[in-house]
Amino acid sequence: MDSRSGAAVDTEREEIEQYMTTHALEMHLNQIVNDVVKEQPEDPFVQMSTSLQVLSAQVNSILGVTAREALNASGTPALEVTVETIQGTFSAMTTIGPYDNDTQRFGGKGLLKSVDSVEKLISDKLVGRELNQPSIDALIQEEPTPPANVVLAVSMACCRAAAKHSDLELHEYIAQLGNVSDPCIPVPVFSVINGADAASSPLHLKSVTVTPVEAGTFEEALEIGVNIQAGLVGTLENSGHKYTNVGSTGGLAPPIESGLEAMRVVMDAAKDIGCEASVMLGLDMCSGKIVEGLGDGDAEGEEDAEAKEAKDEDAGEITYDVAKWVKGGNRSLKTGEDLTEMYIEWLVKFSVLSLEDPFHQKDSPSFMQFKERLDAEIARAKEREAKLAEAVEGDEPGDADEEPTVRNTATVGNDPACFLQLVGSATCSTEAEIDRYHEEQTVNTLLLTMAKGRTVSGAVSMIGKAQSLGWGVVASIETDSAETPDDFIAHLAVGCKAGQLKAGGLRGGEFVSKYNALLRIAQSEEAPPYASRSFRSFSSSS
Repeated sequence: MDSRSGAAVDTEREEIEQYMTTHALEMHLNQIVNDVVKEQPEDPFVQMSTSLQVLSAQVNSILGVTAREALNASGTPALEVTVETIQGTFSAMTTIGPYDNDTQRFGGKGLLKSVDSVEKLISDKLVGRELNQPSIDALIQEEPTPPANVVLAVSMACCRAAAKHSDLELHEYIAQLGNVSDPCIPVPVFSVINGADAASSPLHLKSVTVTPVEAGTFEEALEIGVNIQAGLVGTLENSGHKYTNVGSTGGLAPPIESGLEAMRVVMDAAKDIGCEASVMLGLDMCSGKIVEGLGDGDAEGEEDAEAKEAKDEDAGEITYDVAKWVKGGNRSLKTGEDLTEMYIEWLVKFSVLSLEDPFHQKDSPSFMQFKERLDAEIARAKEREAKLAEAVEGDEPGDADEEPTVRNTATVGNDPACFLQLVGSATCSTEAEIDRYHEEQTVNTLLLTMAKGRTVSGAVSMIGKAQSLGWGVVASIETDSAETPDDFIAHLAVGCKAGQLKAGGLRGGEFVSKYNALLRIAQSEEAPPYASRSFRSFSSSS
């Protein structure tokens, strides 16, 4: 008679059932026995042994790789890759090109060449290979190299399969890849107003974001984002903007030209729901799209690299057209110095967390000038605060006529070295560029998209590189192409403890899917902690 308690027996039974389910033992053994009975070999045990050996070789191997055209949120093709293993099928979608340029299909944005390359360049490489992420990511980039969208989608799908075969959640498996022992749920960065090429509006900012920096849980942060975006509709109507479109990254797209006006209506909406002190603004300047003299199509490879570099060097002073998106309007050219003054004015009036791509990547002098000016303004603001504190203690009136200073003098993300996140998006596309901006001490935050990493391993490596230099990290959707419901970036943000996730606004299921993925993780039984105020410096002891 079993002397163990009923609870112990139940626990053992659950462990056995879990083990059998994880390895699909019952299904596979039944299949082997059925095959033996059907074929009735002279020695059934030899066939069973052979079948088990074959099965063992297949347990952690890729059985097939297929691809197809799916649709993204704009109704144009996205590439979906599916990897088959003994434990099922695992898919991933990418929104990047290259496109077929066949004008007879989807206006030139078909992806049949990419689908075909999966069969011709990927399938033979991977079928029968063990699910080892670094090895797979290296293999699929060997010559002949498949298109970028194929490489990325295959890498993501294989990562999902490898996580399942390791009996881990996706974010847990990614944490293992990055040697991260303390993953965390990132703070959400909501895109609430869209402009520039992300909207049919004259605003030269690509997006205005809000980050709930004071929220103690992800659920609380999500509720703040939902309430602000809902309240923003009424705030805009009260400001005379009764008809508002939705932008391509899930924010509202009101007909506002002024960056100051866009920030004002957002903070008014936050004030109306009582969370003005709980959020900070972020501004995607999209400077590469408004620069004059340095073509914004550089990244598309339309121009020979040496010719492009020579053209850039001969361009003289770089200027920016902040009226580029005003229909029928005249140009409004600004120098880097002009933009610096504009940014400082914004920082005086509003609590700003992030400036993304404030200047073109070739405009190093403006980066340096702005950083020097910012440091000086923060020092002046702190000096003024000290004087006001002394005046209060001595019951003396402060100098009310003194020129106003930048609004935020506190460090952000529990990072003692950061007062403002200077975010490198287009400016930081490689690890070499991260090194360059770190040496210049102008950029202090990486915006990481999956396309930048090319593979899962590459993305994990870039995040690790930035974090090793003391940078903050914002994991982000691809903001220059229409999004899909694939939520891989959310799991990457958790596993690599990015600290921040910029997944668009809340107007569109393709954006909400990422926040829902975080919500499921946050409400799971073994949920990682929430980054909260430590989004730049998270550790397990935070």
